[in-house]
Amino acid sequence: MTKRHIKKYLKKSYLTRKKHNNSHDLIIRTRDCECHVKIMKASSNTQVTINSKEVWEFKRGRVNGLRFKEYSKTLYDISRFMELENRIIILTNKPYRIYKYINESEVVDVSNEICIYNTSVTSDLSEIKSIINGQPYFCK
Repeated sequence: MTKRHIKKYLKKSYLTRKKHNNSHDLIIRTRDCECHVKIMKASSNTQVTINSKEVWEFKRGRVNGLRFKEYSKTLYDISRFMELENRIIILTNKPYRIYKYINESEVVDVSNEICIYNTSVTSDLSEIKSIINGQPYFCK
């Protein structure tokens, strides 16, 4: 799914407002709260590594046996986005894996977790509905 399709779906389903700065893409308003949404491009050939709360790394490559052979990598500074409340990060597709650094030598697979650093992270549009409306998954 592309970033444009996700924005179109959110605009059709919710009351949204476009944001014109680099920290995030949309603001979704509900009766209870205001959610800040950032859409990040990922594919099934992407491995996401969360180096810290504010630095995320997207490695593009392919799976070669048990190893992930990377071709390119991009660092994203999301520090301004992390200052906001009620944060949601939507990945355009489900990445190969999502890893989170605990310390310098320990890495944990958080591919199946929704809440990372008090931020809801998903690539499934059906989860977005439960995150915004249902609030049990919503990180506070």
